[in-house]
Amino acid sequence: MSVYLETLLEQKRDHKRSCSIPDTVRDFLITHLPKKMMCSSTIKSGDVQTYTLAKNIALRYEHIQVNHYNRYNFIVIDDDDLDPSNFMDLPVAPPNLVVVNPDTGHSQKWYFLKEGVTRTRFGSQKAKDYYSTTAFKLTAIYNGDAHYSGFLARNPLSSRHIVFSPHSEAYTLDQLNKSMGVTSDDYNVQNQYKSDAFLLIGEYCRRNKKLSEAAGMGRNCTIFEILRHQAYTEWHKYSTEQAFATYLRDEAGKINRNRFADDLLPENELKHIANSIARYCFSRRIKTTENLKSFSNRQKARGSLGGKARSEQYYDARAKFTTLYTQNPTLKTKQLAELCGVSERTIRSYRKQIEPKLPTIAELVPSAKPLVFKDEDVYQRSNKYLAKRFGVSVRTIQRRRSKSRTISAQAITRALLVKVEAIGGAKTESGHFSCIHEVQAFNKNAYNVYTFCITKIPFLIPLLL
Repeated sequence: MSVYLETLLEQKRDHKRSCSIPDTVRDFLITHLPKKMMCSSTIKSGDVQTYTLAKNIALRYEHIQVNHYNRYNFIVIDDDDLDPSNFMDLPVAPPNLVVVNPDTGHSQKWYFLKEGVTRTRFGSQKAKDYYSTTAFKLTAIYNGDAHYSGFLARNPLSSRHIVFSPHSEAYTLDQLNKSMGVTSDDYNVQNQYKSDAFLLIGEYCRRNKKLSEAAGMGRNCTIFEILRHQAYTEWHKYSTEQAFATYLRDEAGKINRNRFADDLLPENELKHIANSIARYCFSRRIKTTENLKSFSNRQKARGSLGGKARSEQYYDARAKFTTLYTQNPTLKTKQLAELCGVSERTIRSYRKQIEPKLPTIAELVPSAKPLVFKDEDVYQRSNKYLAKRFGVSVRTIQRRRSKSRTISAQAITRALLVKVEAIGGAKTESGHFSCIHEVQAFNKNAYNVYTFCITKIPFLIPLLL
C-alpha cells in the first residue's frame, strides 16, 4: 500500500464524518446524476441485488448509477493501480473525483463533462463516438479494467469510501483529448518520436484483445482509424487508386501483425478496409479537380433554366411595359411600375433592355465615331484622373464637362431635326423644326432616340482640350 493511501486512511479514521468534496464539485455531481438511478450495496458479495430508487434515497448506497439512460455526463475509469495519485505521473488531466476502496486500494477516477452527450438515436453519432473514444483512451492510459462498463460506480458521497477532488472544473471532450497530447503525427509510421499517451494506448491494445468491450471498437475499427490517418498524408503520392489500395493493404497487414498478433484479422477484411480508404481519398481528389468544373457547369445550366422559368412568369408585364413605354416614353418609373404590377427595380431593368435597341447617334450621323484619346477611353474616367492626365485643375475639367454636354445636346438636336425633316418634310415656314419637342409630336421614334442619346452621349472633352 502506498504512503499516499495510508495517509488518506489515517485521515478517514480521524475524521469519519467530514466531507472532503468541495461544494462546487458536490453540487455538480448531485445535479447531473439521474433523478432515478440503480443502486446497490451488495456488489462485493455473491448475492448481488440492485434497486431503482429516487436520487435522494439511492445516494445512501455504496454503488450508484453514473449516467442517465439518455445522456452521458460523466466518464468513470476503474483503475486497479494501488496508487490513487498515479494521474500525476500520467499524460492525462487530473480527475474531478478519485473514489478509493479502503480495503483494496483500487480507485475510480471520475471526470465531469461540461457538455453532456446524448445517447439516444436522435443524438449525433459523431459525438457518441467521440465520447467512447475519449473514455477508451483514458482507460488505456490508466491501464484500467477493460471489462468495466461504467454503469455502476462507487458512490462518492458514501462514508465507506475515501474521496478527494484534484480538480473542480468540468471538462469538455476536447480538453480531455488535448491533455493526452495525442496528435496526427503519432499515426505517421516514419515518426520515431511518439507521444507517451500514444505508446500507452498502443501497449494497452496489444494486451487486451477484446477492444470492443472497452470502447465499442474491434480490430476492424482500430485498423481503420490508424490506417486512415496515414492515408490522408500519403494518397497524393500515387497516380491510381489501385496502386494506393495495394500500398494500404501492406500497411494494414503491418498494423494487424503488430497489434493483434495472437488474433489476426483475416486478409479479406484488410483488403476491404484498404479499398474503402483508397476509394474515399481518390474520390476526394477528383472532386477537387475535374469534378468541380463539371459541377460548376451543371449548376450554371440549372441556374439558367431557373432564370427562364422565372422570366416567363413576367412575360405579360414585360409586354405591357413595352407597349406603354413605346407610346409614352415620358411616363415615370413609378407610374410604369403601378401600371405593370411590378417593382420599380424591374421597370428599370426592362428599360435597360429596350434602350440599346434604339438607333444610336452613329446610325443617325454616319460620320460620328467614338472619340478615343491616345487609345484611351476618357469618357468613363473621374474628374480627378482627367485633371492629372491633362495637367489642369479639377474645376477646369468640371467646366469643360458641362460645356461638352451643352455642345453635345445642340449637335444631336440639329442632327435629329435634319433627320426628321428628311423623313417627314418641313414642319415650319423656315423648313426646320423650331424645337425638339415638336419632333415628339411628329415622330415619336426620333424623340426616343434623342432622349436616349442625350443621356448616353459621351462627353466631347478631347475636342475642347
